[in-house]
Amino acid sequence: MKSHLERIKEVVIIAVFSRLLIFLIAVLSDCMIADCQFPFQTPHIDVPVFGLFAKWDSFYYLDIATHGYGLKADLWAFRPFYPIMLWLMGSPFTWHMGKWESFLIAGLIWNMFTFVLAAIYLYKLTTLILNEEHAYHTILLLSLFPSSVFFTAIYPESTYLLLTVASFYYLEKGKIFRAIILAAIASFTRPEGFLIFIPFLLKALNLKGSKKLELLIGSTIIVYTLPAFMLYGYIITDDPYMPFKAETQWPKATLYNLLTCAYRGELANENVDRLAAYFISTIILIIVIFSILTLLPKFRNLEGSLRTKLMPIRHDKKMPYYVWAISLLGALLFQGGYAGFPRFASTLFPILWGNAIWINKRPLRMYMLLSFYTCLMTLGTALFVNWYYFL
Repeated sequence: MKSHLERIKEVVIIAVFSRLLIFLIAVLSDCMIADCQFPFQTPHIDVPVFGLFAKWDSFYYLDIATHGYGLKADLWAFRPFYPIMLWLMGSPFTWHMGKWESFLIAGLIWNMFTFVLAAIYLYKLTTLILNEEHAYHTILLLSLFPSSVFFTAIYPESTYLLLTVASFYYLEKGKIFRAIILAAIASFTRPEGFLIFIPFLLKALNLKGSKKLELLIGSTIIVYTLPAFMLYGYIITDDPYMPFKAETQWPKATLYNLLTCAYRGELANENVDRLAAYFISTIILIIVIFSILTLLPKFRNLEGSLRTKLMPIRHDKKMPYYVWAISLLGALLFQGGYAGFPRFASTLFPILWGNAIWINKRPLRMYMLLSFYTCLMTLGTALFVNWYYFL
């Protein structure tokens, strides 16, 4: 049996190798596939290879890092922590190159670092919740996840994953103060970040005394990061609802919209790249549903009344994180753009736990699922770096 240190080394190797694989796929697809043609001019950063990972929302983060929010309504849809890190790490390079180029290079270095560290924390958290074998498979699945390109691109996904997983790890270890601080920072990284309070609240309901009070106070602090950002918006723009207005003004095709279009036979009029993005989203949605359903056999095998069955599930260590993930998925499916579903799902690691349980001690299943993930990751990366509809 391998030691814990040897496993951690393997986790680091897997995480680094997966990022190098993403770079290779990006370069090859850029050489083989023409960029999508838009009726408007797309931004361009003259940095070979690295520039492939600045697409779509990347430019909003680079703009915030360069100029701040100001009165540009579009920018208020994004949270400040990731642009702050771009500015902090990229500023020393601005003596030698442009700001956007400096922040791009700094962002890619930062994303590599945070992804590797997130993989380590996820391995440790999963070992606490499940076991080392499941933890190892979880890291494999994370590294090859279909939307894994966003852990490398100038997006906050790897930062948000690190903060979330590290927060939950310290929550499980009983280091409440660290967990709250990391969760609060995560809330300033993605718009839905404040929902990280859910596991804290559910954990508090099963405790008594000072620990319960600490978690309840922590849950309140995390939730109040949302009005804190609204207050900042009010100070700058005189409108506390600017973040919500910015988010709602984006044109989105929700799952309901797509189902309606499919019923009317209108999907045939969509571009191929959009259909490919919807295909990946649908596959991931199926994987998510399957992962959640892995909980049901355990529930059915319990004896007694419904209340008796719910008691062990309520105290199951996995449950607060599944409730958090399901809550986020519900909000994303009915309010968010369906094409962006793979990106949002990439940080919801409980999905991977269900996959890891399903492939455990079944090599054929493992190879098939990892191969399938790799194929989808290749498709998603090729779409993203060539400006196709995968955002």
